[in-house]
Amino acid sequence: MTKKERIRTVFSHKEPDRVPIFELTVANPVLESVLGRRIAGFGTGEAKVAGIRAAMEGREARRAIIRENVEGMLEAYSRVGFDMFWFRPTDYLAPAEMGLPDNITANYIFDVTIEEIEENTFRIESKEGGFWCIEKYEKESDTCVTVTDSIKEGGIKELRRYVNYLERTKSVPLHQCLQDGLKSIEIAVDKERGKEDGMFVLGAADVACPTFLPYFPLFLQTMVDEPRLTERYMET
Repeated sequence: MTKKERIRTVFSHKEPDRVPIFELTVANPVLESVLGRRIAGFGTGEAKVAGIRAAMEGREARRAIIRENVEGMLEAYSRVGFDMFWFRPTDYLAPAEMGLPDNITANYIFDVTIEEIEENTFRIESKEGGFWCIEKYEKESDTCVTVTDSIKEGGIKELRRYVNYLERTKSVPLHQCLQDGLKSIEIAVDKERGKEDGMFVLGAADVACPTFLPYFPLFLQTMVDEPRLTERYMET
């Protein structure tokens, strides 16, 4: 079986010639060891902060980091014999109320300013909406987390305002940040399509549940106190 046939067989709930191999993410120093050079990869603190810094520089820097890392990950995965390349097109994007790239969806606010307020600590803010978050990268643990945000600080009133804002803007055209993110899947498909036994490419998408945002405890409480508000959040 080819790699694509192997994956399609599994997705059809049938038994392939062997268990397909893939990975959700491969981080440094493994990546660097396989490639002989360093790239940010994806799904790690290093990758997240690289996306934030690229966003600070502008669109061309964002496009460059997406291409560099997609092509680098494809090369690394091919070298170790993976059957599938699994990738989130929202990696390397930096919206307000950021959280983890897993949960970034089309209704997030991408028109933002980014300021490095301390070393490896960033304030991402929507000047129009007034929403913001603070991201902190810790090199030793390779983590980059949202340490606080405007909704956590403002409480239920700010959550209501956020949902109202998202509802007003949910029908706008696809933002250029998302267009650039989706380009990652196109890059991967084009690369693997041209190979005799190219990998299966799977673009991952998630829902906007704020699991990794500081206001998540408030969101859970709102599910009890104002369930319709949380429904509206998930529907925007």
